[in-house]
Amino acid sequence: MKVFGPETFVCFFGFNEHFAGADDEQLKRFKERYRTWIAEQESKFAKPDRDVHFVLVSPTAFEQTDNPLLPDGESNNAALAKYTAAVKELAEELNWPFIDLFAPSQAAFAKEAGAQFTINGIHTNEQG
Repeated sequence: MKVFGPETFVCFFGFNEHFAGADDEQLKRFKERYRTWIAEQESKFAKPDRDVHFVLVSPTAFEQTDNPLLPDGESNNAALAKYTAAVKELAEELNWPFIDLFAPSQAAFAKEAGAQFTINGIHTNEQG
């Protein structure tokens, strides 16, 4: 018998998934898999005396580094915007809270050219 289990899941999905593409079919599969994962966690951890809760968090933006040897942030952000919208839609459909990290990180990244917050467009640096 399990006495303890998670009660709140803070879920960060969409960033890694955006590398697979952002066409309508890919986004549909992403939402279906995300919905299935949430249902599995609910059935696994919800108990008669304990509800589980989910907070769906968007991916962060990709910082344009202006380094020609690193990926292009503009094309990544176009895909990440679609994944952010998909996560928001799913949160609304399932009535769970949604936190948008994409818009504020994109705005912060746009204030100054080059890698200010990340070492490569993705991974935060010490100042970030």
